[in-house]
Amino acid sequence: MDTRSLIAAVAAGLLFAIGGMSMRAAEGLTRLWPTVWVFASFVLGAAALTMVVRWQGEVGPSYMLVIGIESVVATALGVALGDRLSPLRLGGIALVLVGAILLVVVPAPTPGRPVEVRPIAGGAVADSSSGPLG
Repeated sequence: MDTRSLIAAVAAGLLFAIGGMSMRAAEGLTRLWPTVWVFASFVLGAAALTMVVRWQGEVGPSYMLVIGIESVVATALGVALGDRLSPLRLGGIALVLVGAILLVVVPAPTPGRPVEVRPIAGGAVADSSSGPLG
């Protein structure tokens, strides 16, 4: 992932987290300025995410990276504002973050013929992409 995509992903994650945390101050969208901030944060976050998708070419990994960043930031802000964090919640956030990192780090498969896995004698497995015809 290039630098501009990473910066845009971090910006999107921060904006989405701030927008989410602003919902508390908006009190069910009944207070004008906090409500404006909620919508402005989400629109700007979506714009930043759109740029990441444009530059990276894949929606899934880009979105998951932003969600990972957002979950860490939202959790930190929530704890700073008095939310409690249990070990189980912390584990769930860690799983989201690890998944987001894996989607970004592991390269996507190249398009082409799908690999067919078939059993062979002795219980071993062979894929059809190997051998003289693969």
